[in-house]
Amino acid sequence: MKINLIVAGAGEMICGACMHDALLAQGLINKGHEVEVFTLYTPVKVDFELPQKEKKIYFSGITAYLEQKYKVFRTLNPGILDNLLESPSFLRFMMSFSMDVEPEKLGALTVSVLKGAEGYQRREVLRLVSAMGKKGKPDLVVITNSMLISIAPMIKERLNVPVYCQLMGEEDFIENLPAPYSEEAKALMRKHASSVAKFLAPSPTYAAEMAYFLAVEKSKVVPIVSGINSAYYNPLTERTKEPFRIGWLSKIMYAKGFDLLVEAFILIRKKYNKKATLSVAGAILGSKKQEYFYKCKARLKEKGLLEDFKYIGPVNLKEKAEFLKNLSVFSVSSRFAESRGFAVLEAMASGIPVVLPDSGIYREFVNKGNAGILVKQNNAEALAEGLLKIMDNPSEADTFGKNARQTALKDYSQERMVEENVEFFEHEKLDGWRI
Repeated sequence: MKINLIVAGAGEMICGACMHDALLAQGLINKGHEVEVFTLYTPVKVDFELPQKEKKIYFSGITAYLEQKYKVFRTLNPGILDNLLESPSFLRFMMSFSMDVEPEKLGALTVSVLKGAEGYQRREVLRLVSAMGKKGKPDLVVITNSMLISIAPMIKERLNVPVYCQLMGEEDFIENLPAPYSEEAKALMRKHASSVAKFLAPSPTYAAEMAYFLAVEKSKVVPIVSGINSAYYNPLTERTKEPFRIGWLSKIMYAKGFDLLVEAFILIRKKYNKKATLSVAGAILGSKKQEYFYKCKARLKEKGLLEDFKYIGPVNLKEKAEFLKNLSVFSVSSRFAESRGFAVLEAMASGIPVVLPDSGIYREFVNKGNAGILVKQNNAEALAEGLLKIMDNPSEADTFGKNARQTALKDYSQERMVEENVEFFEHEKLDGWRI
């Protein structure tokens, strides 16, 4: 099959969605499919070599912002300025500067982008779709992020091919936009949903939730697993028990519940008088999240626990594998129902037992292979008790760790993800490519 894959970069951050997209492209190419990747917003940052070199960034984040703010940029003819603003090297340089991406600051821009060819970024939509047809008509187009759904109507109109859209948790961003932008954005996503042949979601539960969010029939949202390349992660020969090391790998933010893990750690040390350390890796994006992180550190300092806390910042693949293999237990205590949980899969692939909130895809991860313990969401006491069960029952915890790795390898591998995508697209082809 000839597949056009539209992906979105996430700035300086190595995010689960970017890893998913790159692994999907890599796997499809390895299976002999002709894949052309079109990158939007910023260059994609992942831990490994991309399957295709990024020569140009379409719909660059800087261009979209300038078109939103200044009318003159909406009608410019392609030229030197566009070449600069769409250059991967220039955008990587700009990404080195910290930028706030809080939903409350991006309402108007988000709505305009979701208007597609009717928004201030119309020029970008037209240029992208024109570029997609230059190397021949694809069999299908996959949009890997529902925030890009506004491109679907133009693709359908100009190329007359089916458009599929992956769902990766973007609705949380939409729902956190201030009024009136949140409702406007949701209405636009629902409007453009009619131009999408099918939506692809990482789990059955999330598929049902997103059918409701997008106001489409449940049959239009198909569960297809997300996977990781387990070869990147070291299987443990023996899990670390002394010192008992609690690990976190994710963006540091309130929604992810980092403060809940800090409070659970304090309870373990001060209420239950247990020896433990807390090791943390992950990005801190924006001034508000920096302030939040400092408040969490202040709590640890107040309790005299800073010496047993270690923050190493964002990590690359090699650093990540080393970080994970030295943990006793892993937790990301999200306040919302996660739809991807990429970092959790990485910990599971490393043979680390997990303690997670009983919600979203986390519930599926744990229940599918008895990979750890589920606890009440948004509750530091329950989280502490779950972590203590791992600490106090090392033999059972080792079994959880082995189960976790087997679950990641069997049910959430890159091969499984690619296989499910190919089977789905081949079925759609036999069904006549319903455009």
